[in-house]
Amino acid sequence: MVTIGLLCGHGQPGFAQPTVPQAPPPAPPIEIAPAHGPQPGPPQPPPGATLWPSGDPTDEEQLYLELINRARANPVAEAVRLAATTDPDVRNAYTFFNVDLNKFQTDLASLPPTPPLAMNAQLLAAARAHARDMATNAFQGHIGTDGTNPGDRITRAGYLWSTYGENVYAYAKSVFHGYAGFEVDWGNGPGGMQDPPGHRLNIHHAAFREVGIGVVNLTNAAVGPQVVTQDFATRQGATPLITGVVYYDLNGNGFYDVGEGIGGVLVTAAGSSWYALTPASGGYAIPVTTNGTYRIHFSAPGLSHEATATVAAQANVKVDFVPLYTPPQPAGPDVAALTNDNRYLCGTVGGATNYQWETSRLLSGTFQEGAEGDLGQVSFNFSPGYNPRVTDRVSSGTYAFHFAHPTPPSAQVLELTPVFWVRSNAQVRFASRLGWATTNQVARVQISIDGGRSWSDLWSRAGTGTSGDPVFGTVTLGLAAFAGHAVRLRFAYDYLGGTYYYQTSSDVGWLLDDILLTGADRVQLVAVQETGEAPAFVFRPDQAGAYLLRVRAQLPGRWLPWGPVREVQVQPLPPMLLRFEGRPAVAAGRFEVNFRVTHPRTGVIYRLWSATTPQGPWSEVTNAVFGMVSGPDLWKVSAPTGAARAFYRLSAN
Repeated sequence: MVTIGLLCGHGQPGFAQPTVPQAPPPAPPIEIAPAHGPQPGPPQPPPGATLWPSGDPTDEEQLYLELINRARANPVAEAVRLAATTDPDVRNAYTFFNVDLNKFQTDLASLPPTPPLAMNAQLLAAARAHARDMATNAFQGHIGTDGTNPGDRITRAGYLWSTYGENVYAYAKSVFHGYAGFEVDWGNGPGGMQDPPGHRLNIHHAAFREVGIGVVNLTNAAVGPQVVTQDFATRQGATPLITGVVYYDLNGNGFYDVGEGIGGVLVTAAGSSWYALTPASGGYAIPVTTNGTYRIHFSAPGLSHEATATVAAQANVKVDFVPLYTPPQPAGPDVAALTNDNRYLCGTVGGATNYQWETSRLLSGTFQEGAEGDLGQVSFNFSPGYNPRVTDRVSSGTYAFHFAHPTPPSAQVLELTPVFWVRSNAQVRFASRLGWATTNQVARVQISIDGGRSWSDLWSRAGTGTSGDPVFGTVTLGLAAFAGHAVRLRFAYDYLGGTYYYQTSSDVGWLLDDILLTGADRVQLVAVQETGEAPAFVFRPDQAGAYLLRVRAQLPGRWLPWGPVREVQVQPLPPMLLRFEGRPAVAAGRFEVNFRVTHPRTGVIYRLWSATTPQGPWSEVTNAVFGMVSGPDLWKVSAPTGAARAFYRLSAN
């Protein structure tokens, strides 16, 4: 058994990354440019609206800005939020630097609210260049390897500044960890924070209007895993900026997150000669010249929204646009006709430029995996240095899977490669034997319903510090709670930190055998098809059976998550026949007529078309209303009368 100790000291450039929490270097003093006569205003646009250069920040760079602006708007609430965070990397830094969270909350709450910052393309370029310099040359500091200071770099980027400040951190673990490092300003001063808290004061400095944030992510480097530079500034002759972010709140937490920005949205402010076009990360900025109320308009395919922004005291104003997101789901017949065209539609997603439809076939039958054969049904994420299969301790057959924690310890994961469609009677059964393991070494069975982006435990068992199970035991887990979901399953041997058994002999760690999954079909991908801006798809199956359909939307620069899955049965079916019955009834500017359906199907979408001549061209009557008259074979349709003379026809999927 081994006990992990805490390494003291700091990493040096060119050596391994430090294992202990690091603090950002002290922020340099805020610089103010000397007066040089009349100061120019922002560049004047030519006649007509001109695109304002706010840059193309990544999702992570935009997230840093959103966190900064949230803190500037309400320091009291942000202090409470940061003090209560459960983020393990941030909590580890609090512990290491012995941060006095009561003092931190008092200090941050004493700062007044300040207007929001807007992203700027020139500051973004300066920040990215310095972040790349620190990442490439493995250092943390404000003087670049070429001898430049922040003012030099900002000036070189073309930004005519009146004041600036800079934050840098070469050892951030994530966006939130890097942001917390600046805002809490952990370090070796009183209360475990830097004195003065220069990074925090930069974030909340009222004189700053714009910012550039550069992020570089690294693996296995002397710095990182994330390196960040924040360049705060105000240009000479600056005027107010209306700024914000356009995003879908996909996780419903009421705040911007990575992957949620909507690109390609045109943003205009009545009275401004500038406009914005959101990048994939969703942010925007538009300068205005005077105080007053401005009408802000957001527009993109399928999106239109108006808001107002009131500028007072020549201060920046933040106006976000968060349209409601409804995941697209295929709508169409429950039973599709074999070797025929079956039409499915989905709801439109605002801002989408393309739709992607996925068709999969369901393969019924029991899934078994006993560690025998070529192991084509599983994938491993194991540490090197030991065999994931053993022969001396098995439940049945020749082999069993073996999970261990050789030094350095990390989670060992075995994932079943098929995706499974879960029925209400589904269950997974396996043989388990947990040997020598501490309470910090935990065997888990986990399930994912989002394609492996997140996992939740179905079962877990920690070691006891003893020799553990003398024999294999059978574990059975019901999956009824996941019925109607496409899921992934994995077996993980987790390490929580602290003491652990590092040996790799078969009596140490976790043994797994005889995996059996029943009541779930394997999902076999058939095709992925893109349909452009049209939210419609023609499904033409060539084999009978059960299928899954799903669809996702593409925004400029990103795919949104897949929408809910639709199960469809494919059978040989006679063709549907539609015919009008009787004469149309006309009243109050609308007509109504019955139609009969031969061989009707559930879930079918009916459509009405009109033309001025029988030869066409035909156009869909999108405001037609359909209703059932008597059973599934007699329907009615009504629509505005339109032209004095018109021809109509019906279609179904």
